[in-house]
Amino acid sequence: MQTQINHEIKIAHGKPYAFVTLTGYLDEHSLANFSEIIEPLLESHHAYLVLDLGELDLVSSHAVSYFENLHRKLAATEKRMAFVNANAEIRETLEFMGLSKLVVIFDREDKFVEAIRSGEI
Repeated sequence: MQTQINHEIKIAHGKPYAFVTLTGYLDEHSLANFSEIIEPLLESHHAYLVLDLGELDLVSSHAVSYFENLHRKLAATEKRMAFVNANAEIRETLEFMGLSKLVVIFDREDKFVEAIRSGEI
């Protein structure tokens, strides 16, 4: 199954964020396509990159490594990254690989928005 990627810019409490929805599999074969879409978003003026993993069926260790690199690039420009809607298996993979120590994970997008509103993130 090929990865499908949709993105839009949203605003939560005056802070813009890029919201990216992933569908299918994100592995070493689909990372090039994902990178082509994501890299330009890193240069935009949004405060956060939010990846919606709710429709993602598989995330490989290659993809987790790429997420770590994205986090570093964003952190270098004082931007942040978050994951939303990850199913139990994907969330477990992210936690096992240590990514949950770098990137906040929310059950739903509205929880992310609430965290911005409350100043949690």
